[in-house]
Amino acid sequence: MSLRVRIAAVLAALIGLNALLVVTLLWAYGVLVPGVVAGTFVFLQQGAVGFEFLQLPVSLPTLAVLVVGFLVAQAYYGYRRVLAGTAGGDADDALASTVRRLAMGADVPPPDVHLIDDDTPTCYTVGRLTDATIVVTTGLVDALDDDEIEAVLAHEVAHVANRDVTLMTLTTLFFEIADRGYHAARLVPRAIRDPEARSGRGGIALQWLLPLTLLTYAFVSPLLWLFATGADRATRTLSHAREL
Repeated sequence: MSLRVRIAAVLAALIGLNALLVVTLLWAYGVLVPGVVAGTFVFLQQGAVGFEFLQLPVSLPTLAVLVVGFLVAQAYYGYRRVLAGTAGGDADDALASTVRRLAMGADVPPPDVHLIDDDTPTCYTVGRLTDATIVVTTGLVDALDDDEIEAVLAHEVAHVANRDVTLMTLTTLFFEIADRGYHAARLVPRAIRDPEARSGRGGIALQWLLPLTLLTYAFVSPLLWLFATGADRATRTLSHAREL
C-alpha cells in the first residue's frame, strides 16, 4: 500500500472521528443527559420511562455545518496550538539556508525553522495547508555534524512535500482535545472528595453544576475515553506510515 493511500485512509478515519465526536457530544448533552434527568422525574412520578434516546438534537444540515466548522477550526487553530508548545527563536542562518535549499530542490515553499533550547536531540515538523515549521532542538545540533543535520532536515522537508504534516498536526490536536476532555471529566470525583484542592471559581462552578458534572462523569467520560484511545491509535498509525 502506497504512502498516499495510507495517508488518505488515515484522513478518512480522522474526518470520521471528528464527525462522530461532534455527533456524540451533541447526543450526550442534547439527548442523553436531558433524557436521564427527565426520565428520572417521569419514573419517580409514573413508575415508567418512555423516552426516545436514538435521535439527534439537530437537523442533518446543521450537523454537517458543525462538523465542517469543527474541522476548519482545527485546521486554522491547530497549527498555532501545536506551535505554541515549541517556544523558541528563529534558527541560525546555516539551518535556515539548508532548509531553503532543500525546499527548493523538493519544489515546496520553504518552511520556517525554529530552534528551541532543549538537550533532547529531536526534530519534527508541524504545519497546515499554507505553511509549515520545522522545529529543531539545540541537543540535535550539538549531537550531529553538518551532513547528518542536513539528512534530518531533508527528511522533514520530504514530509512537507508529501503534505502529511497538516494531517499529523490535525490528528495530534484531535487527540489532545479528546484526551483533555476525558481527563477533565475524570477530575469530578477528586473535586468532590477534596474541596480544598478546588479553585474558587471551580468550587462555585461545581456547586451550581454538580448534577451536570456528575452526569458528565458517569455518561460522557466513557465516550471521551473511546475517542482519546482511537485518536491515539490514529496518531501512532500515521506516525508509523510517514516513516515507511
